[in-house]
Amino acid sequence: MKGKSLLLIVFSLLLVLGLGGGIGGLWEEAKAKESEAPGQVALLTTLGTTFTYQGRLMDGGSPANGQYDFEFKLYDAASGGTLLGTVIKEDVTVTDGLFTVQLDFGAGVFTGDARWLEIGVRPGSSIGAFTTLTPRQELTATPYALSLRPGAQVVGSVSDASLHYAALYAENSAPLGGYGVYGLVTAGGAATGVYGYANSTAPGGVTFGISGRSDTGAGTGVEGYASHTTGSTRGVIGQVFSPNGYGVQGINNAGGVAIYASGSGIIKSVAETRLAINPFEIEATSHIAANSGLRFLHHWGGWNEIWNDTHTQGIIYVPVHNFITLFGSPQKLKSLEVCYEVTSGSYIWNTAVYHIGSTKGYTTLLNDSMTIRNSTTWTCYAVTTPSPALIDGPMLVYFNLIFAGTGSSHKITIGRMVATLVE
Repeated sequence: MKGKSLLLIVFSLLLVLGLGGGIGGLWEEAKAKESEAPGQVALLTTLGTTFTYQGRLMDGGSPANGQYDFEFKLYDAASGGTLLGTVIKEDVTVTDGLFTVQLDFGAGVFTGDARWLEIGVRPGSSIGAFTTLTPRQELTATPYALSLRPGAQVVGSVSDASLHYAALYAENSAPLGGYGVYGLVTAGGAATGVYGYANSTAPGGVTFGISGRSDTGAGTGVEGYASHTTGSTRGVIGQVFSPNGYGVQGINNAGGVAIYASGSGIIKSVAETRLAINPFEIEATSHIAANSGLRFLHHWGGWNEIWNDTHTQGIIYVPVHNFITLFGSPQKLKSLEVCYEVTSGSYIWNTAVYHIGSTKGYTTLLNDSMTIRNSTTWTCYAVTTPSPALIDGPMLVYFNLIFAGTGSSHKITIGRMVATLVE
């Protein structure tokens, strides 16, 4: 082959991210589909990874004729680089310098990055070494294949319902499972494998950044999976900025479960949980002698009037029907709100919240440190803590009441009570 030169002209080449098809086959397909409306493509047989390569061989300055063997090596660089695959074609007919071969380097070599062919040639009757021709030939994509390169955009309006009105439609019919669309991010940082964005500004428009659907008996419409074993990973995260929106919404119209959580984990929320405490459940402890004269009047308006017929002091408790855990998440007491009023000279001397643990006795969760509450008009106050304490049992609200005198003319009225829990 000494003295031979090669001029390779790539007429057309389709590179489709691991899916390829011969140009001849695609041209015949295009001819058969000329009658279809623009923008509508029928779903055909799945393409393989073979593509057509056409070139021209010059032998001694003249177009070559006869049988030749070709060696095609695929690289990721114009020189040097990594060898990605080798294909040998023997006894290829060259007529007037022109030849056509079908090349298949397998799946996964055409990912949208640039590729070059290094070509070797020898006479068809030879079994010797191939003569490598230079330079390497860069493989270029046909215009429509450019829409599948990294960073490409597919933009347009699709009116075909059979394609679900999708600008990009992918279907996987493998019986053993697979992905219609698969996104993989290998770089660090705040990266996203698959990202959906719906920015319709139509009033009341129902849009979906990502919508999932499953029609099988045990299917999943949308699944999120975070495999890292450390850090604040998230299988699925939903975020909205509308006060009427939903970060995550579950709907079941068949009487079943809309949102279901399983496993050893918990459902956690940074939102507060508020528990209403019934003032009609206020009780006096019997072991305190001063409580023997306490009297309670439950008013239909939702408050409890309290006085003492025999003493000027009283100790009362209110049980709280609280959670220890909520959807698996331990609860902490952040604050207590109390609404009240007193007659002149009477006051609430101390407000506290206890919880009853597994050992005999109680533990203080909140305490206002003997703060005097003596408003003669209806008002509310809050007892809070900067470090919410973990709740490990039923809670009791404690009040130390001081009356200006005995009898119903010296009253302390307690109404709304709300405990705020956090996780």
